[in-house]
Amino acid sequence: MPDTLAGDPFGAAMLGAAGLALLSLLLLLVARVRGRSQAAGAYLLAIALLGFLGAAVAGTAERVEQARGRRAAQARSPAPPEAKANEDDAVPGAGAPSGALEGAGSGEQANPEPAIEEGAGTGAVDAAGAAGTEEPTRPEDLLADMAAAAAEEDWLRVGLRYRALRSLEPSPEGLDEAWRKLRKGRRAAVMAWIREAHKIANGPCDDAEAVLRSWSKLRTIDPSEALYRPARKAAARLERCRGKLERKTALVIRSERTAKRVAFAEEVAERLADAPGRVRTRASGPGKVRLRVAPLPEDRAKALVDGGFLQEATDKGFTTVTFSDGKRSTTHDLEPASDLDLARARLHELGLQERLELP
Repeated sequence: MPDTLAGDPFGAAMLGAAGLALLSLLLLLVARVRGRSQAAGAYLLAIALLGFLGAAVAGTAERVEQARGRRAAQARSPAPPEAKANEDDAVPGAGAPSGALEGAGSGEQANPEPAIEEGAGTGAVDAAGAAGTEEPTRPEDLLADMAAAAAEEDWLRVGLRYRALRSLEPSPEGLDEAWRKLRKGRRAAVMAWIREAHKIANGPCDDAEAVLRSWSKLRTIDPSEALYRPARKAAARLERCRGKLERKTALVIRSERTAKRVAFAEEVAERLADAPGRVRTRASGPGKVRLRVAPLPEDRAKALVDGGFLQEATDKGFTTVTFSDGKRSTTHDLEPASDLDLARARLHELGLQERLELP
């Protein structure tokens, strides 16, 4: 029974709450017999009931999550080869808040997978294979390359080959036996990758390359692997980090574009120095997105528009351009790309345009 309770902390909590409830009932009975206050017993009983209900709800939620994880794994692989009674299904600290994990490193992603440089113990591999080497496609070649990658401690390539083999129908003969021989080394590497992902997520989330490298490792983890659920949690935290990176990138772009708009307004004034009167230009509004040019004769303003001035202003991020000759004003509404769109485009170039989540 102690082993059973150790494997089910919510059951242990419910049992403890039940014991506390019995104790509180006993106190209530003694207080009633002696004619004393029953407040202490009632207080303990309320705590016991709350604890019992809380453990029951949390335990149910945990079992629902486990069932979902099993269904996801079965959808991808009906016969997982990783079933081993003494293998742990969690990484210490996985999904924990900042500072709860040890380990260091950075990871990667792209579509298709980019070249990845790794430290000792994980190997170095281009996700598409070594340069100049044709990708294996036959089951026997994939098995041989997976074994070779394990011998080189190239656990990222091991994962890529294993996923490719598991996608074949029928399952290649000898796959389960080959996987049993190398899964301990792969498990150790996966555990390190999960810790790396948590460390990155605990940081300032301002290094796109670190997020990219970390994701490129996590995305090779198959649902049948023992650490798949902790890897999903790590990927979810990495996705939140990617979101922060996207917003920070947008703020940097906004600052850069604002400065360029102010400089552009000054440049336009210099261009129009030969116009009648003293032409003044002004960038205004939040982010300096509105440009006003005045006083400027109507024919000169038309010449600017015909010469592509509005496109220039759009490229700088202005939302409106207003020309005024002192009597009448003409406003042109523009549709520039938003700062967030440009941030997403910048991350797209790095391969971080999609959500980082394991199925």
